[in-house]
Amino acid sequence: MLPRESTLPFSRPDIGDEEIDEVVRVLRSGWITTGPLTAQFEKDFAAATGSLHALAFSSCTGALHAVPLALGLGPGDEAIVPGLTWPE
Repeated sequence: MLPRESTLPFSRPDIGDEEIDEVVRVLRSGWITTGPLTAQFEKDFAAATGSLHALAFSSCTGALHAVPLALGLGPGDEAIVPGLTWPE
């Protein structure tokens, strides 16, 4: 594969005043982990998606680590996943 002359951006975040205000609200709440705003987000997300439950994770990596546990997978079980999970 030949090197590119310019980089290919993965994505450009769309961060506006509303998002900034919410981050400030969380920081001022004193909770930067799983506090009341996280619990409310999980409740609202579950309602918006028609799900009984929703869990917020700090990263996709954390969520993906939880999936085998939630499915009850263990030694000897087989899980088929995509071979490419990040753009090159």
